[in-house]
This record gives sequence, C-alpha cells and structure tokens, in this order.
Amino acid sequence: MMLQSSNNEKVKMVLDVGTGQGTDVILISEDVHHVVGIDLSSNALRIARALLLTKTERKNISFVVGDAEHLPFKEDVFDIAYCKDVLHHVSNSLMTVLEMKRVTIVGGRVIAVEANACNPQMIIIGLMYFYVDKGVFKNTKKRLFNLFIKAGLANVQVTETEFLPRHTLFEYRSPINRVFAPNSQTVVRILKKIESNWQRRSILRSFLNYLMISGLKGK
Repeated sequence: MMLQSSNNEKVKMVLDVGTGQGTDVILISEDVHHVVGIDLSSNALRIARALLLTKTERKNISFVVGDAEHLPFKEDVFDIAYCKDVLHHVSNSLMTVLEMKRVTIVGGRVIAVEANACNPQMIIIGLMYFYVDKGVFKNTKKRLFNLFIKAGLANVQVTETEFLPRHTLFEYRSPINRVFAPNSQTVVRILKKIESNWQRRSILRSFLNYLMISGLKGK
C-alpha cells in the first residue's frame, strides 16, 4: 500500500491536499492514525463532513479550508502529503509540490496521483471538460517525474496504475455501490486480480488510467 510505513506500522499523520468531498480521506483514515483533508472550497468540505457522518464514526479525520499553493501548516508536520487529481488544476504545480514537501517531515513522502494523458478514457474526459481539465494533457510520465525532481525530492518514482476504473464503480458516491454492497469488497478484489494479470502485459502499461508519483524529502 502506498501509505504504508517502512516497518508496517500505521502512519501517524497524512495530509490530503485538494480533498474535495473527502472520499479519499475516509479511505486513508482506515490505515493511519490521523488524516487532514484540505481544500479551497468550503462548500466541498461541508459535503465532506456530511459524508463522513453517514459513512464512518472514526475520529481521526480533520478538514481545513486552505490553498494548495500556500498550505496553512508549519514545516515538518506530516509523514505523508498526498494529492489526487490536483496538480493539473492548480495554477502552479511546482509550488504545490514544494508546499507539500515543506510540510512533510524529513524522510517523509510526497505522493501524487494524476490522470494519465495517454489513457483513452482520460483523453475523452479531458476533451469533454476541457475548460477545467485541459491540464490533464500535460500529465506525461516524464513531466511529472521532472516536476518532483525539480522540487528537490529524492527517490522519485512514477508508476502506471489502475487498468479498470474501480474508483468510479465502488467509491462512496457511486450508485453502483448500492447494487453490490455489502459484497463490493469481494468484487473489488476480483477486479484487482484481473488488473494484476493485465498489467503484466507491458504493452498496456503506458495506457493505464493513472500515474502515481512519489518522492522522499531528504535532509
């Protein structure tokens, strides 16, 4: 798991930048001591808090209104700073990564998940919502790798992930979840097995849905 610590203990503090309606925060909270979701939209966070009340009784989640390019936290706070589908929306992606690095502890990780510009599904979505999603077309493996390198992160890695759109089918807002619940986790496991088989075919890797970029904050 990308949020797992090196000694398999629970990570203490995670920051989810651009959390939106908080679906990732709820999932992350299962495996960490505390997770903070930050978003510029107070309306989105109102929905996130309402969603939190209906889905879980966990007390290890906090929400903060704030700007990804000027995070309202001190340095060296979080073990992991994470964002999904954020870097192609912000006006300055380098500043966002630098801010995520700043608030991460030495030895901590900065992780971003971005739509893959080579994936046919993401190309269609980018064209349909071009006004807000045109930045998707900049999401190449090379560019995202160089972005993390430029931010001064170490051990930078970019991997393609998710052959099937599980997030669309099985996250909390999906109506399809009602059809499969309470067996949705079984179905997800089956889909993961299918994915692992398909992803071994190297010819397909360049066209997977997402790119996951990670880097370590050095001394």
